[in-house]
Amino acid sequence: MGVAMRVRFAIILLFLATCSTTTGNIDDTTEWETAAQQADRSIVFGRIRWIENGEEVKIGQGDFVKMSLRPDLVCMEDKQRIQGSIDAEGHFAWSLKPGTYLMHRLVYRDMWSGAHIIVPKVAFAVPAAGQVYYIGTLQGDFAKKRDFLGTVGGGVRFSVQSERYEEEARLRAKCGLKGRSIQASMMRHDDRLPETVETTQGFLLATQIITAMAIYGGGGY
Repeated sequence: MGVAMRVRFAIILLFLATCSTTTGNIDDTTEWETAAQQADRSIVFGRIRWIENGEEVKIGQGDFVKMSLRPDLVCMEDKQRIQGSIDAEGHFAWSLKPGTYLMHRLVYRDMWSGAHIIVPKVAFAVPAAGQVYYIGTLQGDFAKKRDFLGTVGGGVRFSVQSERYEEEARLRAKCGLKGRSIQASMMRHDDRLPETVETTQGFLLATQIITAMAIYGGGGY
C-alpha cells in the first residue's frame, strides 16, 4: 500500500524536546491488559522495517549500539510530542488517545556520528477510543554512505505496506488480545508534508495536508 518515495537524510544534530512524552512498547500480556484498561485510549500496532544497502538490520537499543532508530510522533489536535518505542525488529504496539498523528521524524543514531533526523512524511489516525488498530509496516530502504569523516548520509526510500495477518498473529501470540477485534487504520504518505512542524507555518501546512489526505476515511487492508 502507498506510494514509495525518497526523502533526504538530513545530517542535523538532534536537540531533543524536553516536552516530549514516551509511549512504551506493549510487549507482553501484562502490559497489554494494563493498556486495554485505559478507556480513553486505543492500541495501535505495526512495524518499521529498516533496510541498509539491501540488507535488513536489527535496531539497537540504548546509546552504545551500532545503530538505533526511534519514531517521533506529534498529535495534530493538541501538538503533544510523543517518542515511540520499537523492538529490535521494529515491531511496536502503542497506547494512544484518539486523534491524527504525524510521524514527523525518525531519530537515527549512529555509533560513530551521533543522532540524525530522517523525515518520513507519514500520518495515521486513531479514530476512536477503546479499539485496536493495525497501521501497517513502514519500510525504509537506506542507501547508506559515509564520508571521509565517518558521517552517515545517503537517500532513504520509504514505502507503506500491509503485513496485517503476520503482525496480528505475532501480537496475539505475545499478548493474547483476549479475543479483541482488530481494525485497520493504515499509515499514509504524502510528499507535500513539510520537512518540519517546529514552526507555525510548517504545522499549519501539515494540518491542511493531513486533512486533505482524509486518513479517517478508510481502513485499507
